[in-house]
Amino acid sequence: MEDEEKGGHGEGGGDPEGDASHADGGTTRITVSDDGPGIPPGRYHAMKERFTRGEHTRASGSGLGLALVEQQARLHHGTLRLGRGPAGGLQAVVGIPAEPEPETEAEAGWPGPADA
Repeated sequence: MEDEEKGGHGEGGGDPEGDASHADGGTTRITVSDDGPGIPPGRYHAMKERFTRGEHTRASGSGLGLALVEQQARLHHGTLRLGRGPAGGLQAVVGIPAEPEPETEAEAGWPGPADA
């Protein structure tokens, strides 16, 4: 939230508002929205790439914020979704399942029979 409080997200910043809630199925959702100009829908995917910044951003930064949020969400078997917020700016929603599906040994990095 620190970058967001400085206006470091979206294409030009805005005043952020945050909310956390539990959805059906035990998923926790963290929603952050602002009233800035937002990000064009065609750029949502690109803005999650490392070192990518908005074309009209006024804040300093390296363009890592959304990439790091998505990385952490994925590490917890969750998702990051970007969209237009109720005030017209960017809305970022992180969804984290309460009980992630169990990993297979291969997904967890454990050696399999061929690795032993």
